[in-house]
Amino acid sequence: MKAKSNSDKESLAKELGAEIVTVSAPQKLGGKSIECVKKGSIYIPTGKILIYGAGKVQFPEALREELQQLKAERAGKLGKETQREFARNPKKQKRIKQIEQGPLHNYQRSQGNLQSLLKAGMNPDSLEDAFKIIGHVLEEIGKLGVEMEVGNKVKHVSAIEAPRGKMVIDSHLSVKEGTPPIVYLDTITYSKKK
Repeated sequence: MKAKSNSDKESLAKELGAEIVTVSAPQKLGGKSIECVKKGSIYIPTGKILIYGAGKVQFPEALREELQQLKAERAGKLGKETQREFARNPKKQKRIKQIEQGPLHNYQRSQGNLQSLLKAGMNPDSLEDAFKIIGHVLEEIGKLGVEMEVGNKVKHVSAIEAPRGKMVIDSHLSVKEGTPPIVYLDTITYSKKK
């Protein structure tokens, strides 16, 4: 796999009339820096396309084992007493939900995106294909005329031409605080159009 250098990304962003910027996530999201493609007030985190959208989200083996253990306890596969202990332990019940609704769900959606990319004939390792998607999303969101009130959420479904036909892109965006407010891509999913 070819390394995705910043100069390559900057060049592709420039072709879209956009730029690569780094924004800080709020503390509740870890406060880390996030690389985005910015065009006007629209921000597309590159990781949403290059990692999540390309099926590269990981589901750590330790979490997989923990989930299997908790499910075995819940199902009684480790004995009735272990199952009763599980039923009386709200922390374990909550932990299963946390893993299933968080990291596992994220991993499964990322894998679904990968399958859709491949069915559409797009290369998950291609920076050019990734920026084709970014450009499409920027254009589509630009046409929407999003009301710039912090907290607004927008769901937009569109289709992009791909080597094996159209691929549907389901974009979920929200208006975040900024001066002025920004339209931020929260999540994206793909499906191959039949």
